[in-house]
This record gives sequence, structure tokens and C-alpha cells, in this order.
Amino acid sequence: MSPQKIGVIINNIGTPREPHFFAVGSYLREFLMDPKVLSLPFILRAILVYLIIVPFRARRSSAKYRKIWKAEGSPLAVYSRLFADHLQVELGDQFCVELGMSYGSPSIAEALANLSARNISRLIFWPMFPQWSEATTESACSALRGHHDAATMRIQVAPAFHHENFFLLSLSAMIQSEYQQSKSEYLLFSYHSLPVSQVAKQTGCLTTSDCCDQVGACEKPCYRAQCLQTTNQLARTMNLPVGSYSTSFQSRLGRRAWLGPATVTEVERLARQGVRRLAVVSPSFVADCLETLEELAIETKARFLACGGEQFHYIPCLNDDPVWVAGCASYVRRQVASLDTYRA
Repeated sequence: MSPQKIGVIINNIGTPREPHFFAVGSYLREFLMDPKVLSLPFILRAILVYLIIVPFRARRSSAKYRKIWKAEGSPLAVYSRLFADHLQVELGDQFCVELGMSYGSPSIAEALANLSARNISRLIFWPMFPQWSEATTESACSALRGHHDAATMRIQVAPAFHHENFFLLSLSAMIQSEYQQSKSEYLLFSYHSLPVSQVAKQTGCLTTSDCCDQVGACEKPCYRAQCLQTTNQLARTMNLPVGSYSTSFQSRLGRRAWLGPATVTEVERLARQGVRRLAVVSPSFVADCLETLEELAIETKARFLACGGEQFHYIPCLNDDPVWVAGCASYVRRQVASLDTYRA
């Protein structure tokens, strides 16, 4: 009798079905109404999302999506599907790999239904966010726990992997190759920003200017500390000289205080200080998406050049890189031993 197969759900944030106003608006409403994304009372959140953010942002965002949309669909959906397909091949027949987005389609519910239809009772749920945050990792886990099909499965949630060698070595190799080929002189690590109030919910976070540098800061978990640790570990792996790289945060929304410095502010500073050839990578994303292909590769590039820079090189995400896929397969196999430790 062959052993029972193990399900794997590859989770990412999600994407609109089409780069048009109504599809983008529908996606934004689902995304922004999540209380873990916008931590406001329901009534205030609904007023802000339905009457202020979506009517204006959906039009701007749909125009941005059209700039990067691929023939096969949204870049995030395309690259995530390629990754899931290659991971399935790497893992072999003992596993069933499904793609389940936190928002939009294919959803976590659809992935669970597909696995349940195949009588899968053991599941590894993997939020593909290297650094833990309430808005991404915890939101995805909450969505998972809310589905009936999950209640019948033994589930292991794969933890954040910002410190794991398979991630650091895969990404550092890609960065090193792109950095050298582009002949860049400075490397900027740009992470998705979060509201300061959300990060400060973790006990001891953002209490002092150097709290993220303290021993054990990444054990809390603290998103900012994990981002800074990612930068430091990648820089050490690549032997980057001090003063040749820095960290910034992108994709702010609204007027609240967000983690900084802002990426756009940092590239302006670097250009004005004489940096002429800049490379930018975003280690908070493992698949290229709107925030990388449009915000960084188009908008941030234009700002850097307008401030006096001469060359801007965007370093792509890992996407379906073969070394990355092989490392991920090994990581999934490591999670199998912990399958009995968590029940949704």
C-alpha cells in the first residue's frame, strides 16, 4: 500500500484577475477590509476603503497593472504558478502542491477543496513571506483556520525563513550575479513597509532607536528586525563593504507613520550624494509583482534618474529560479516531521 500523499499549499498575498478598474477595485476591497491589514474599527475601515481608498486607488492601480501585465496574466500569478509547478516536480509524487492566495484567486479555500477532493489529511501550509508580519503571515494563517476543510487536516505552518540558508544562498547568488553584470556601485535593499503602530504591537518592538540590533530581536517576532537581519546576512554572504549598501522601506499607504526610511527618499539621497549606478533588490518578495516591477523598476528608477543618477538596475525576485526551487523542496521535506504539532 502506497503512503498517503502530503498536501502543500503555496500561499502569497494575491492579485486581481484583470488589470481593469472593477477587477482591481474588487481585489482592493477584499485585501484592505482585512482587519490585520488595516487595523481600524469595522465602520471606519469600511468608510475609508469603500468611499476613499478604492474609488481613487483602483483607477491608478489598474493603470499601473497594465504596464506590467503579461500575456498569461498578472506577474505574481504567473510566477507563483511556475514556482508551484516546478516545486511539484522537485518534490515528486508523494506530495500534492496547490497554489492558494490570501486574496483573490486561486484562493486558500479553493486549494483546500482541491486537496480534500484527493483525500489529503496532512498539509504543509507555506506563507511565502520571508519575514513574519501580522498583515501577511498571520492574516494568511487566520484565513486558513477559518475554513471547514482545514479542520479535518493535520497541518504544519512553515515558519518565516529570512534566516534560512536555502533562501539566503539562493538570493545572494542572484544578487551577486546581477550586481556584477550591471557594474553597479551601490546596493539598496528595499522591503515592503508596514505601519509603525502594527510593528509596535509586538512587545519590546520600536521602544528604542537600536532595539532591532539587540541580540534576540528576531525571536519576538519583529518584522523590522527580521528585515535588518536579512540585509546584514546577505551583505555578509556577499562580502559587501560597509557603506556600499543600505536598507529602505517601500509601498506606503495613507498618512500614518510607516517604517522608514522610505525607498523613494533613500534613492533621492543617494543620487544627491553622488551615487551614479544603483542596484535595488526587494528581499521581502519571492515573486515579482506590482510592487517590484512597477513601483521599483519603473517609478523608483525614474525618480533616481531625475535626481542625477545615471544607471538604475532592478534585481528580480527569485521567482522560479532552479536553485531556489530545489532549496524550497528541501525545506518542505523538513516540515513533514512537524506535521503533528499544529492543528488548524
